[in-house]
Amino acid sequence: MFLKSSLTILGLLALPVCAENAGVICLQNQLNALGYDVGAADGVIGRNTRNGVQNYMADRELAGSMPVTYSNGSALCRQVGLNDDLRNFWPSAEADLRFEVDDDFDSRVAGIIRSFARTIYRDVQERLDVELAGTDTVFMATSARSLGAMMDGQMLGYSIYPDITSLDRICGSSRNISATAIPNQLAICMRSGVTFGQGIELDWVRYMLAAQVVYLVQFQVNGTLPVDGYSDQRRLQFEGPVWLQEGLASVIANTMSTSATELEYQAIQLAKYEGNTLPSLSLLETRSAFEERRSDVRRVGIIAVVDLVEKFGYPPFGRLMEDMGRGVPWDAAFEAQFGISPEAYYASFEERYRD
Repeated sequence: MFLKSSLTILGLLALPVCAENAGVICLQNQLNALGYDVGAADGVIGRNTRNGVQNYMADRELAGSMPVTYSNGSALCRQVGLNDDLRNFWPSAEADLRFEVDDDFDSRVAGIIRSFARTIYRDVQERLDVELAGTDTVFMATSARSLGAMMDGQMLGYSIYPDITSLDRICGSSRNISATAIPNQLAICMRSGVTFGQGIELDWVRYMLAAQVVYLVQFQVNGTLPVDGYSDQRRLQFEGPVWLQEGLASVIANTMSTSATELEYQAIQLAKYEGNTLPSLSLLETRSAFEERRSDVRRVGIIAVVDLVEKFGYPPFGRLMEDMGRGVPWDAAFEAQFGISPEAYYASFEERYRD
């Protein structure tokens, strides 16, 4: 899945599971409606729920490689709802976005973020040609501790969570406002005493929100792997390459926050390598690569994503997420959507963008 890089960047850790996960409740209601008796729709993943998902996937001849976890509740709910036309159980039918705002957060900024987020949330789905099943919650606060307390109260059984050091990082942003996404949750931290025109740039807020919304969409469409126990190569096949995750979020965010076209944005990135050879995409696929070469992953990712967008548009990226969410390995999903294997595309890309 694309941008699980949020998880990598922030170093998420496991927390105790609690009940009432709306995505899991949706999944349980759907399975019960289809005759897979999983018991009460209580939002708790137990043996009956796991067996129900396994039997459903087997009966529908689906790969079923997405782990049955609280973090994947909305993604699994979405899969079943699309396969069997059970959208009436989707939490998004009642609300696609919710907002929780700390008392110290500037009310004017909060109001503008609400307006921007709703518009961007709709526009990203339309651009990628996907629809979402879950409800995402946006948290706004002025300190890591406040954000942590707010999100802890809304964990709803998620098995991943940003630690306080991670939240300190976004609360200490030089931009005075920053954000990070995990499945169904977006945390926004703003320094106290700043507002628009006084420490906060409107275009940056648009860019920040658009990038994070892309990640939220990816989580709901493709699902996510647990934090521990998976190799870089396993994550690559399930989530896709990090250059693509980062590049897609950056390109969509830039076009939604500035007047620059995709090709103009690409030219800016290419200029950074003037006189030098672009790093190979094959070296920018994994989370480990992102930790070691963040700038290259983002810049070359932007160049490659624009290259693909110019040829195919944005919907194939949404379909790529769909395929991987159904268990298709990333390389096969990429070839299905773009008509070329990753290896062949990498070679062509390097040839065309060679200095």
